[in-house]
Amino acid sequence: MSELPVLQRLTLLAALLICVVGCETVGDVLKRPDANRDDQPLARALDRQIDELNRLGSAPFDERIELFRQIELDYIDNPGDANRLRLALAKSVEGHPSTDLRSAVDEIAALLGQSNTLSPTQIYLASMTARDVESSIALNNELQQLRARVNKFEQSSSARTSRDDRLLRTARARVLELEVQNANLAEELAQARRQLDAIMSIETSSDPGN
Repeated sequence: MSELPVLQRLTLLAALLICVVGCETVGDVLKRPDANRDDQPLARALDRQIDELNRLGSAPFDERIELFRQIELDYIDNPGDANRLRLALAKSVEGHPSTDLRSAVDEIAALLGQSNTLSPTQIYLASMTARDVESSIALNNELQQLRARVNKFEQSSSARTSRDDRLLRTARARVLELEVQNANLAEELAQARRQLDAIMSIETSSDPGN
């Protein structure tokens, strides 16, 4: 069976969480006040973390730089698993000077490959991000290779044959196709994070201290 798209996975997760939260709010079926008190601070932390990722990709440029710097300082001050993941996810967001997709994927893989203190939702967010960033890296690598080929063709001083022209047209078409795929992938990941943010908001909506 093929892997579910990001948004479909998030939709299923949202449905499950809504059912659980609904049961606890309306019927109090599960009767877990102690668990709820433990879960809500984590849910609020995840809510803030996803908001950070959205701001890193859309806030004014100077604000993005300052936000990433604060995330780095928090990690230096407390290099626990949560802050380690927070820094890796920040590196995965494109659009600020400290973006480092390969470092983000490697750090997430190292974190998930060992015993850690992350919650299931944090692990899900990390895994989802790593998969999509890996896809983005592969697309960017192919784009670079194709652009180099196109430039080589266009800068050639010798007369091109009809075969060369066909290859050039094919390469240009593939570049455009990959650019669209890359843009769609980035938007899908951003939408998935926003949807997960909404899910976390559902978890914290019944917390009077939030």
